Amino acid sequence: MPAPFDKHHHCSRTKEYKAWCATIQRCTNPNHVSYRNYGARGITICPHWRYSYTQFLSDMGPKPEKLTLERKNNDLGYLCPLCCPPIGNCEWADRRKQLANRRPISWKPEKTYTVKGEAQRAFWANQTEEYKRARCAPGAVGASERLAKWRANKNTECLHCGHRWAKTKQGRPTMCPKCHTSKWDVPLAQPASSMPL
Repeated sequence: MPAPFDKHHHCSRTKEYKAWCATIQRCTNPNHVSYRNYGARGITICPHWRYSYTQFLSDMGPKPEKLTLERKNNDLGYLCPLCCPPIGNCEWADRRKQLANRRPISWKPEKTYTVKGEAQRAFWANQTEEYKRARCAPGAVGASERLAKWRANKNTECLHCGHRWAKTKQGRPTMCPKCHTSKWDVPLAQPASSMPL
């Protein structure tokens, strides 16, 4: 039976305490970002350490600079010397040693496509080359509308100086960042000399 949780050790701001808390969280808390690599794989922390920070500190000793808690055997949990004689399964190790002692990388399967992507691919596979060329040509029907729509969605252009900038989440910009005009989206009036008679 594990000892009751010790509350009065007065070490909650030490590096060792933070390492101990992080170990408990990634092994027991399903909401922790690293739980899938630890608790979900069956990696546990022994009850002697889980319920007693002072026992953890006496077994591991003070944390040296630039070292982190390391499991010697990656398939076993965080075990103290009582659970895994004679010296336990943990030690303080540097980054290089931890990188050498990691499990093999599991490769992700090939990217899966959405239904929309599959439908688009099937649509274009059934079209003739003439249709594809006509649809994608610069002067094709609807090409200028598509370009205007893309410009409206992707970036913003000043009609005075021609400067383009990315659209922001804040909405319509108040002025052009280059020429500092507030009427950047209003076309310039043509001079009287260039107007046809």
